[in-house]
Amino acid sequence: MPVYDDTGTEVTTPHFVTGRVVLPDNPLPPTATVTLSGSAAFTSAASYVCTVQNLTGGIPPQLTINSGTSFTLVSGGSITITVGYICIGN
Repeated sequence: MPVYDDTGTEVTTPHFVTGRVVLPDNPLPPTATVTLSGSAAFTSAASYVCTVQNLTGGIPPQLTINSGTSFTLVSGGSITITVGYICIGN
């Protein structure tokens, strides 16, 4: 399936990554770093975007893309939550 950027240019070697992660309530704030390895890794922090959903219910966590191989999720709450994510890029 081809993937295009907002200018209509085809993205080379695109792929999706999806998963779930638990953000534990200890220590506060609930935080988790997701590591992407092997074929899941992207070429750089600028080469992909992600969307996240709080599967426990409530506001989704803040997403920070650190590099092509990791991103961090931080919840504004004080309870353990499960987060689903999907990322796309190259």
